[in-house]
Formats: sequence, structure tokens, C-alpha cells
Amino acid sequence: MKFNTNLKRWIAGTIVLCHAGVLAVPAMAAVEQEAFGRAKPGTEGSVSQSDLERLQELVKHMQMRLQDFTPQAKASTAKIKELNQQKQALQTKTAQQILALRSNIALETAKAVADLRAEAKLFKDKTIAQRQEQTAKLIEQRQTIMEGLFNQLADAKDDTSRNAALTKITQQMAAWEPKKLQRDFKELPWGRPDSKVPAPVTAQDFKKLGSALESYQAHSNEKLVINPLYKAQKNISALSPDEIWKQATPTVLTTSSVGQWQKIAFNGMTLSDQNKWPVLASLPVATLAEDLKANEDVQITQEIKDLAKDLDHNPAKIYKWVYDNIEFVPTYGSIQGSAYTLETKRGNATDTSSLLIALLRASGIPARYVSGTIDVPAEVAKDWVGGVNHLSAAGNLIGQGGVPSVIIMNGGKESHLRMEHIWVEAKMDFIPSKGAVQTNGQNNPNIEDSWVPLDASYKRYERTKGIDLAKEVPFDAEDFLNKAKQGATVDEANGSVQNLNNANIEIATKAYQDKVEAYLKQKHPNATVGDVLGTSKIKTYKSKMLSPVLPYEVVAVVRDYHTLPDTMRHYFHLNVYDATDPYASQMGSYAVQFKILSTQLRGKPLALSFRPTTDADAQAIVNALPKPDASGNIDPSKLPKSLSSSIRMTGEITLDGQVLKTLPNYALGTEIQAQMGFMSPNNSWSLPNKQFSAGEYHAIGYNMQGIGKPQMGWLKAKLEAAKTRIESKDEAQIKMLNNHDVIGTMLQAVVQSYFSLNDAQDETLERQLGVISNSYMSFGTFSTSIQGGYSWGVLRSAQFAGMVMDIDRIGATIVDKDNKQSNLLAFTKQQGPRQSLNENLVPEQFFNDPNSIQKNVEGVSATKILKLASDQGQKIYQVDRSNINTTLPQLNHSSQVITDISNAVASGKVVTISEKSINFNGWKGSGYTIIDPNTGSGAYMISGGFNGGAISMPPAYSIFFAIAAIAFVVGLFVAGTVLAIALLLLAIVMLGCGLANYTQDGIYGDWAAVGVGIVISLLGSIATSGASIATVIGIIASGAFVGTRFSTRCVEA
Repeated sequence: MKFNTNLKRWIAGTIVLCHAGVLAVPAMAAVEQEAFGRAKPGTEGSVSQSDLERLQELVKHMQMRLQDFTPQAKASTAKIKELNQQKQALQTKTAQQILALRSNIALETAKAVADLRAEAKLFKDKTIAQRQEQTAKLIEQRQTIMEGLFNQLADAKDDTSRNAALTKITQQMAAWEPKKLQRDFKELPWGRPDSKVPAPVTAQDFKKLGSALESYQAHSNEKLVINPLYKAQKNISALSPDEIWKQATPTVLTTSSVGQWQKIAFNGMTLSDQNKWPVLASLPVATLAEDLKANEDVQITQEIKDLAKDLDHNPAKIYKWVYDNIEFVPTYGSIQGSAYTLETKRGNATDTSSLLIALLRASGIPARYVSGTIDVPAEVAKDWVGGVNHLSAAGNLIGQGGVPSVIIMNGGKESHLRMEHIWVEAKMDFIPSKGAVQTNGQNNPNIEDSWVPLDASYKRYERTKGIDLAKEVPFDAEDFLNKAKQGATVDEANGSVQNLNNANIEIATKAYQDKVEAYLKQKHPNATVGDVLGTSKIKTYKSKMLSPVLPYEVVAVVRDYHTLPDTMRHYFHLNVYDATDPYASQMGSYAVQFKILSTQLRGKPLALSFRPTTDADAQAIVNALPKPDASGNIDPSKLPKSLSSSIRMTGEITLDGQVLKTLPNYALGTEIQAQMGFMSPNNSWSLPNKQFSAGEYHAIGYNMQGIGKPQMGWLKAKLEAAKTRIESKDEAQIKMLNNHDVIGTMLQAVVQSYFSLNDAQDETLERQLGVISNSYMSFGTFSTSIQGGYSWGVLRSAQFAGMVMDIDRIGATIVDKDNKQSNLLAFTKQQGPRQSLNENLVPEQFFNDPNSIQKNVEGVSATKILKLASDQGQKIYQVDRSNINTTLPQLNHSSQVITDISNAVASGKVVTISEKSINFNGWKGSGYTIIDPNTGSGAYMISGGFNGGAISMPPAYSIFFAIAAIAFVVGLFVAGTVLAIALLLLAIVMLGCGLANYTQDGIYGDWAAVGVGIVISLLGSIATSGASIATVIGIIASGAFVGTRFSTRCVEA
């Protein structure tokens, strides 16, 4: 790849980000590891707050504050009296505030009921109109109940009766409020898995199984074996195939010379009389039909068939191609399958074996999996997993990937890595061709085809070092901190900082980035990306023949598989709780349970979406749209900002537009509680809670072990095809489109680009920081956003509220090459603010016109909100157990945010938050980070309890996306072609902007906005800076370049 000006800017910007990202390493609090978000029904978000919502917040705040007035066991009489006085004062004030809101709430409720009844008259369907009337009556009934409770409060003559009335109001409102899933901050969503794994199986383990093992074998169609012949190969396993054959015989191996080779390889063991090759003598020798069939993991696609043909269906050529082209990833089990492994060109031992088996089976060559335990020499293991410097680092990395393993010591030194492993056995012509010629036994009918072991995942690498930019372009971290503090108020004791010198931060970070870029231009004008970052290439398999043995010592062979068991597979789950049961989440009562093998995903668009349940529901949506004028134009300002909840929507889980699971039908805007995510064989992750609203379109993005370029290219092609059809204005062409083709593809392109961008930045930074990082089972959504409109807990409408990026998990296996925890924390903590910022930058860049200065689409994320709050002069707090009691009273945020802070700190986490919420571009809410100071794992939250970013856009855009997502074509064309074309013009605008910003890799501009990294990593060495100032400057530095644009894309030249 050429190293052009754009790539120099990319490198320079990302290097700066790396420095900035680790600023908080020495701090007890951590730089944030962001997570994911979107605003939902409540007091904050893009919808303005009503007086009823103010009442709800008022009551919740009172409940939380009352806990502060509970005296401790040894409190003095005076202290108890003081607390009681404060408690009474709070209750008195709250009662006054409630009564002050009473009349306005009554007016709001009356208007809501009147609007519902007026809208009911417009519904042509009687069933929908009846639903509307039932909603209106229920709101009236609840208003009457609350009026009675307000009267009791107003008539209270003393503290006792007043407090009793307050309690009744609180209890009644809590009973009506929709139940929400509780967030558990013990397990944070962004971080690395635990490296604790069981030890791999050895021969001694089988002896312990005794009769249980025999019983298992008796009921199994496949033999469970331990093959002692594998152990004999350790004498020659380090030799190349050519060296092995050279020692066996100087001439072509024939039947007569087999015995000579066996004496070298198997310590004198000989072939059986049946001339079976001894490699798998104790495994089943019969070829079964399953040895040639496709299955869930071994997908024999047209691409695989074509590749097998290109390789002449030759086992030696097939093995060499897989060995030379598939990068090893140290994880466990079947994740990608053969098809996606071919696309991504990387995979673990199981994935690589799946591809090898698929190519062999496509060539008519029987092949199967074998699992066992192997010993890998220390030097080889360190190179194999990514080029670490210590075997403990290799063990740490594959442990995070779920591979059972232990380090073997010899003479007090790390000698071998013993690990569970998967390889392949294929039945082929092996004598005398050594796999180079496949004739299906026609060369010598007296010699039966042989089962030969093949491991295309086990390989060595050639690596070159890049330029140590941190060394070549020194950064004065202490000077940076001093400049950031100029004019600031820093209170380390209270954990707050205010009025950071943002101008100095921006100047310094931009100056350093320019310095790095200038250095690269002056000192390395002709350098390639590899020259700057370093390279890592697979050492090619040079032999034209196959080795008769595996290149390592086999400690135990566990069993062979035609088809892998579920215990080796990864699944994606989406479980939906019963919406009719308010306690479903506590009781585990699911309305829908769905799971799909990760190997079936194959980079295809996965989505949760909704369609009108009946034709009448679809017609109700169409009737709510404005009619075009005589010229066919519509006024975007007249598009409805909400729709009635009397419309019913049916949920669907789809893969590439095909329905896999149908959900129940819900009232439009209903909050749906769920759990979603990957479940892996050897990892203890639990499924994170997830919230949807009926009517939203959720593009579910995932990054299991990296994203293939063909996947991004396929999404771009889908965007182009949709745009072409819409621009044709041909009704027949447009009717061929659906919500997945247009809305779904745009949303998928954004969320997959988010993961792709993170990977590209991580790859740049890890090479500079001496870290090995591999994406691992990450997932999240980019979606339209609907906020339910409620009156006394009764859903009455669905309001359109822009879009939301909600990344539920960013997983990665990460290790410092020297296995140093401090360096690992440094890398982990620079990721958070950067990846948080990307949650608003990626959608902004996708939907804004690159040729226009004006931004129609802007978003917020945890990082950006904290930067904006700092710009406003707000105090930024770091909250932990030492200061939570004094800090919480200083904060002005929603009750949900305060609850999150309390729960997070109680579980030992550190929270960074501004003193109050912000209002940006119509979005009102909070941004805060929750970090585990020991691991760097974290959550980067915005109001609503989401890990991500909220995206604001012009009403026409927001409404178009929301309506098109639930009624694209189906609803629009009911109203006629003219209206459909008028609305679809908005789709053309959106698709045009997306395509203009889109690249094959899904990586695009605003690199300067994330160019603060290496600054923070260097600042991390200043341990005396203190927790608050270090962490806050790290976040501010990460957001410092939001307004400094690079209109460049990082593409291969």
C-alpha cells in the first residue's frame, strides 16, 4: 500500500489519539471505556419534558434524597434531630412543588385525551378507533385517581398526613410506571474476557473417566479415542516435510520404502498388513458419507467450489493456499465457519479447519475434524499468537479467547504451551505422491488411500518493526498537563476539575499531530504503511508435498468429528420478555427465544424490525401522512412527528431480509425488554439487557473476529442499487424495494463501518504501543428511535426521535507483548474515549454532505458530552467510594443517571460525569463513563441508559426514517405513486450522502476528531497528576478535534 498524504494524516491523527488515550492510566479512576446509547422515553432525550414528567422526576429525586437522611447506628441525638429536620424540609418542599404542577398536569392530561378522541374519529377501521377510545378512558380514570391523591396532599394539616399523602402518590406512580430492566455494572460491556480457562485434556484424564467414558462411547456413533501413534511423531515434528522425506528415502517413496520412513518417524512401528498409513491407525478408518457433506460449519459455497477448482482439487495445493492466506486468531470453537473465514481471511484453528475441510470435500476428498491436546514450543507459541515476548503473554491471550491451556515449565523456565487444539484429517492418495497428486487410488490399486493429518492454522510469521513515533517525535506530557491546567480550578480532594484550558489542549494536540505528520513527510517521504507501522506476514508453506505428521507433539487425541458438537459452537441470542407481564424480566419469562449459529451469520445483515400487523394498521399510517399538492410536492414540516399507539406492529428478526422469527404484535411505541448477544463455549459472559420500542428498525451489527472487505463492498453495492431504483422513478422498480433494502442497508452500513473503523484504529495503535489486540464477539445496533408518549403510565403515542448508536459489547482479546498490566491498561483506556467518540462521528460523517460546510446531522456520545460540558465551564467530577456522599448532592441529573452512578460506585467502579446535563442541537441529557480501575473495562453511557450515541437530524429526515422503517412501499404506495416519490426523494438525499462518504473498508473522514491518542498514552506516565485531572484531560483531548476536519478517506492506493 502506498503511503500517501491521506495515510500520513491518518497515522498522525491516530498516533496523537494513542497518546491521549492513556492519560488516566496512573489515575485511580480510569479513562472511559465507552459503551453505547440512545435516548428513550423519560425526562431526557430529544423530546421536550412535560409537567407530568417533571412530577415523575420530582418524586424519584425525593425518594433518593430521603435515603440520605437515615441516621447511622451510632449517630448522636443532635445529628438525628438535624437529619429529621432536613427530611421534613425536603418533604414539605416536594409537596409544594407537586401542588404547583397540579393544574398544568390536569390541562396536559385533558389535552392528551381530547387529541386521542379527535384522532379516533379519523380512523376508518373500527377496531383501531376502539383501541384509541380505550386508551383515552384509561387515562381519564388514572387522572381521577391522582386528583384524589392530590386533594389528600392539599388537605394535609400536619407532617404525618402530608407524608402519608406523598407516600400514596409515590406508590401509585411507581405501580403505573413501565418496568425497566435493571443494569448490572459488575460486568461492564466494553473490555476483554477473563483469561481463566480449564486445563486441556490429557491421557490421564481419560483414565479418570472410567465407566462413564465407556458408556459414552457405547452410545456414540463416532469413536472416542486416544491415539498413541501421535506421540511418536514428536521425534520429527520440528522438521519440514522436505526434510522428513529426505531422511526417509532419497528416492520417491514407494510401498517398499515405507518401512524405512516409519523407523524414523515412529520408532520402529510398522504398517499393518492392510497397508494402511499409520497416522490414524487407531481412529475409525472407514469413510462415511458425512466426510464429504456440507454442514453448519463446513459451508460449501460457490466461492469455495470455485477456489477448489482453481486449486485443481489437489490436496497439497489446497493445504498450501489455506496455510498461506488465513491469518491465525487465538480463540476457541467454531465462530465463522468456512464461508466467512474465506471472506475475512482470518480465523481460529476451528474456523481454519472448517475452510480446509470445505475445500477438500468440495474436491471429493473425505475430511474430518480431530480434537486433541498439543504441546507447542515456547518460541513458536509466542510467534504464532501474534509475536509476543513472553510465553505468559501467549497463554494470557489464548486464555481470553477461551482456549483451554497451561504453561509447561522445564528447569524453572517456560518450556511449552499445552493447549486444546483442532486439526484436520483427510483421506487421500499419499503413497507415493505425498498428496501432490490425487488419483483416488488409481496409481496403485494395492495401496489404499491414507488418512493424513493436516493443520493449516499452525504457522510462523515474518515480522518487521515500524517506526517508534513516540520516540522519534517526543511529546512533553508534563508540559501538556501544565498548559491544560492554566486557569483551571482543580480540586483533587473533591475529585473535580473546572475550566480546563481547552484552547491549550486543542492547540497542543493539533501541534503534535502536525509534528508527527511533518516528520513522516520529511524523514520518510517514500515510506509505505508497513514501513511506518511494521509488518506481519505469514511465512509461506514452501513444500509441494504434504507432511505425514503434525508439526508439534500431540499429547492426547480426544476424538474425531464429521460435524462439530454444540459445545464447540458460538450462538447469537435474542430473547424477548413477555410484554404483558410487568415482572417478566425478574422471573425470566420470555415471550420469544431466538438463537442462531454464529457461523450462519456470515457477515449478512441481521435486524430486528417491525411491520404493520394488519392492512388496517398500514392504512392508518398512510392516512396520517400529508397529501401532496397539485404539483406533487409535500411540505416536510407537515409530516407527523408522532403516530398513535393504537396502531399495532409485529416484530420480525431477519437475516439478509429473510424472516427467521416472528415476534408478537405490540402497540406502536411499546417498550420491549430483551436480552441480546453472543454466548460462547468457554467464556462466562452473560447476555446484556436490551430495550427496543415497537416500530423501530434495529440494524444489528457484529464483529466476531474482524470484518471482511467483501462485506463492506456488498453493503455499498446494496446502497447503490437502492439509489438507482429510487432515482429511476419507475414504480415497478421502486416496489421491488423494502425497508431492509433502503433503511436497513443504510443503518447496517453505519454500524458495520463503526466496527471497521475501530479495528483500523486499533491496528495502528497496537503496533505503536506494543500490544496484541483481536476483535472478539462484539455487537450492537444502529437504529431509528421512537419514544413513547405516556400519560400516567398509559402509552398513547409514538414520537420520532432521530437515531441511536447502541453498542452493547465491544470485546477484544488484548495482551501486552511483555504481559505488563500497566501497558495493557494504557492501551485499554485509550480505546474508550476514542470508540465513544466514533459513535457520533461515524453517523455524522455518513449522513452529512461532504461537499457542504453545513452539518444537517449531529450527534452526541459520552466523550462528546463531557467535552461540551467542559466547554460550558461545568465542573467535571470523578466519583468513587471516597467521595460519592459529598458529590451526589452537587449533581443535577435525572434519577436514572443518579441511580446508575450509585450502583456503579457500589460495585467498585469509577464514574466521570459533569455537574449537570447539557442541551445540544435539541438533545438534552447526560453523558458519563463507568470504568473498572483494575482492568480498564467500562461503559460509556448517555441518558436513557444506553452505551452509545444519539443522533439528531432535521425533522424531515428523522420522520422519514421512522415512517419508512415501518411502512416502506407497503404503506407509501397505498397513497399513490406521487406521494411515494415525493417522500423517497429524501431517501435519495440520504443515500447520496452515505455513498459519497463510503469506502470499501467502511473507513472514512474526520480522522482529526479522533487524533488524540498517543498524547494520552504518554501523559499516562505522569502518576503525580492525580485521578481527576488526568482522566478529564484525557476525555477532553479525545474530543478536542471534533471541529478540526480532515476531509480524507483511508483507502488502499
